[in-house]
Amino acid sequence: MPYVQFGQSEITDDFVPGHRVLMEVHVWSKVEGPHEVKDIQGKIRGALHGRCLTGAGWRFTCVREDTARTFLDVDGETWHGVQRFRASASPT
Repeated sequence: MPYVQFGQSEITDDFVPGHRVLMEVHVWSKVEGPHEVKDIQGKIRGALHGRCLTGAGWRFTCVREDTARTFLDVDGETWHGVQRFRASASPT
């Protein structure tokens, strides 16, 4: 801990040209209070939001954070943050 995981992603064909990509990023922390999770989420937002990224034969443009939420997980001890990002993607 802390722990970051890329969660579910969804790729759609309904965006021309290319594809629309939705992706979740999860953050967990056992530190008391949500501050560590929110700090890590801010760093992830800074690394991805508004960026154009290229890799594995794809170009991702217009990366945007749609939502970010932080809550106490079901165990009552772990803070959990979920961010959802949206991007346009096309093969390079």
